[in-house]
Amino acid sequence: MTTASRTKTSTGARTVDLGGVAREAVMCFLHDASAATAERKAAQADQSATPAVAAAPGAAAGTASTRAAETASWQAAASGVATLEKIEAAAAAVEADIAAALQKQAQLQVGAGAAAEAAVRAALSAGKAEASAAESDRLAKISLRKVGRYVTLTIALLLVALAIIGFATTLIHF
Repeated sequence: MTTASRTKTSTGARTVDLGGVAREAVMCFLHDASAATAERKAAQADQSATPAVAAAPGAAAGTASTRAAETASWQAAASGVATLEKIEAAAAAVEADIAAALQKQAQLQVGAGAAAEAAVRAALSAGKAEASAAESDRLAKISLRKVGRYVTLTIALLLVALAIIGFATTLIHF
C-alpha cells in the first residue's frame, strides 16, 4: 500500500485508507463470486464428466472437478487483482485531484486575504481623504468669509476716500 492512497479528513485528525477500504470490498465480492463460480464450474464439470464416471468411477470425476474449481479460482483471483489495481489507481487519481483542489483553495484563500487587506487599506485611505477634504472645505469657507470682510472694508475705505476727495475739491473751488 502506498502513501498516495491515503488521505486526511478535513479535520486532519485521522487518516482514511481508501485503497484498504476498496481492497476489502473487492476481496469480499471476489470471494463470494469465486465461490459461486467454482460451484458452477464444478457442477458443469460433473455433468460433462458423467460418461467418464462410467468408465473410471471416482478418480476422473474428482480430478476434473478439482481442476475446474482451481482454474475458476485462479481466473477469479486474477480478475480480482486486476480490478483491485484499477480501483487503487482510481483512488490515487482521486486523492491527487483532492490534493490539487486543496492546494488551489489555499492559494485562493491567500489571494482573498491579500485582496481583503488591500480593501481595508483603500478604505482607510478613503477615510483619511474624506477627513482632509472636510478640513479643506472648512478652511475654504473661513477664507471666503475673510475675503468677503476685506472686500467690504476696502469698499468702505474707497467710499470714505472718495468722499474726502470730493469734499476737498469742493473746498478748493469755493
